[in-house]
Amino acid sequence: MEELQSTELLDREILEDARKKAYRTLKAADEAVKAGTEAWEQKTAAAIAGIRQKYAQDFETIQRELQARLVLDKRRIRAEKIEGLLTSAMDAYFLSLPRERLLSLLEGALQRCVAEVQKTGEPVAGFTVQCRGLTDAEGGQLLKACLPAETWTLTPVD
Repeated sequence: MEELQSTELLDREILEDARKKAYRTLKAADEAVKAGTEAWEQKTAAAIAGIRQKYAQDFETIQRELQARLVLDKRRIRAEKIEGLLTSAMDAYFLSLPRERLLSLLEGALQRCVAEVQKTGEPVAGFTVQCRGLTDAEGGQLLKACLPAETWTLTPVD
């Protein structure tokens, strides 16, 4: 009977040791899982913060470029509007001039252009001239006054 009691005692001790080892193993596994989970969460949080920072920088860069482009677009639109106003004012002015005065202004501008070409040493020949708002006779008369004959061809533009 004593053997049975000592066997039971021995079995209880073995079971108790096994239970303690299992408890320690489970506890170590839980701690390892917990540490791995915390490390993973930290890495994930750092990655998310890095991505947010990168996209915030990209957003700021794009926003700065758009703002800079917007300023240029506003200036371009303003310049186009001013150019249109100046062109219409010049057209109105030139239409208000007597025809002889307009032709003399055109002749003076053409003579200055020819003088600039002659300064370069290039021959003044082989021009095809297009004119709009002038008759063929008026255009021919202007060109004859400023350029030698046979150096130009007159093409009317509608």
